[in-house]
Amino acid sequence: MADEVDAGIDKQRILAEIGASAPLPGEPPPPAAPPRDYPSIPLSALAPPTLPAPPAAPPAPLPQRMRQPRLVRHRRQLAAFVLVFVALLWFGVAIATQERIPFAFGGGFLGLAILVGAGSLLREA
Repeated sequence: MADEVDAGIDKQRILAEIGASAPLPGEPPPPAAPPRDYPSIPLSALAPPTLPAPPAAPPAPLPQRMRQPRLVRHRRQLAAFVLVFVALLWFGVAIATQERIPFAFGGGFLGLAILVGAGSLLREA
């Protein structure tokens, strides 16, 4: 079976090519290729490119309050008013049904409204 696979291969020629490419232990290694002569590069080409000068003075920014619309400036106060309105609705439901659970929800919303209002007052100060 091995004879059928190796029928068209010249083993001696292949072994001779492999042996010719490997240096023998007693022989000196082949001389190294001479270094290439690269063209010299001027130092100006290696320097980083110069950036344009920054503008003289940037325009003065507007104050923070003048840039924001009125609704954005007072969004915390508006949130507190909405929370108070929702708390009053829950208190109305609690009075109408005479149960404690809606009253607790109304108290929770009223507490949140107080926290949001106090936080917005502290931010402005």
